[in-house]
Amino acid sequence: MTAAYRTRDQRVADDYLGSFAACSKCRQPTEHSELATFGAQCRPCFATYCAEANSDTPPPRTPAERRAVLQRLERSAGGISRNHAAERVKALRNLEASGKQLGGAQLWVLACCEQKLGIGPAIPEDAPA
Repeated sequence: MTAAYRTRDQRVADDYLGSFAACSKCRQPTEHSELATFGAQCRPCFATYCAEANSDTPPPRTPAERRAVLQRLERSAGGISRNHAAERVKALRNLEASGKQLGGAQLWVLACCEQKLGIGPAIPEDAPA
């Protein structure tokens, strides 16, 4: 009789645990639906990921910071080509023309690309942020 209860208990446990899998970060058993919703992570791990991803790092504001970003982009991407800069300026200007307000990051990318193309004003060292 004990063996019958053991197999029944095992079946119940298997049915229950069959809807769980390990979180990819903390390895805790988590329901499949939650893993599917939060990218193979449990809710607490996903919340931690979101908090790290949305850090309050402000975009570069001073001309020197913008130039430094442009130089880093040139080094990391093998240099921003004039074609790429022109495409970026065109896309941002089209957004502006459609009535959308450009954000801080978009504005400094626009300024850097225009400077690269020589179509925008040079960013002076003493320009206000």
